[in-house]
Amino acid sequence: MAQLPPRAPSAGEQDWPVAGEFLGFAAARRGVHRRSASDPAAFLEAVPMDHILSGGGGFGDPKRVKRILANRQSAQRSRVRKLQYISELERSVTGLQMEVSALSPRVAFLDHQRSLLTVGNSHLRQRIAALAQDKIFKDAHQEALKEEIERLRQLFHHQKIKATGGTDMATAASMQAKQELLMCEGAAMR
Repeated sequence: MAQLPPRAPSAGEQDWPVAGEFLGFAAARRGVHRRSASDPAAFLEAVPMDHILSGGGGFGDPKRVKRILANRQSAQRSRVRKLQYISELERSVTGLQMEVSALSPRVAFLDHQRSLLTVGNSHLRQRIAALAQDKIFKDAHQEALKEEIERLRQLFHHQKIKATGGTDMATAASMQAKQELLMCEGAAMR
């Protein structure tokens, strides 16, 4: 059963004989209240050390007292480590946020540059494809001109053979064939 505190003094009583008992009860009850383990102020409201060391409150066994002290010290070290870890994480978050804010414009600029280069690359690929197609046509035209030159040479050679037995007619035909041959060779060179 819970213990009730002594009666509080009324307004008319100046000399209250149990005032110390009332205040002592209130202080003792504060020590009974437990805070959560995550509350950093929880260790401040624990039972005072001198109370434990004096053997008060049923802590008479020295091994138990030693264990309680060791547990309190360990818990305090754990809380300190936890606070240091949280502080380090907060510093890390702040640093990373600053780094992100510093690098975001650079990333946006590089992303824009990449998109421009992608468009330029696409145009160059189209140009290369058009030039390759043009080269195919020019190679085919070049081959056709070479065949035409070979045909005209053969024609010239046949006319020369026939002309050896004839007169000015053969000379005129050979001159015309030579001119056609020179024109075709000039066109092939271009």
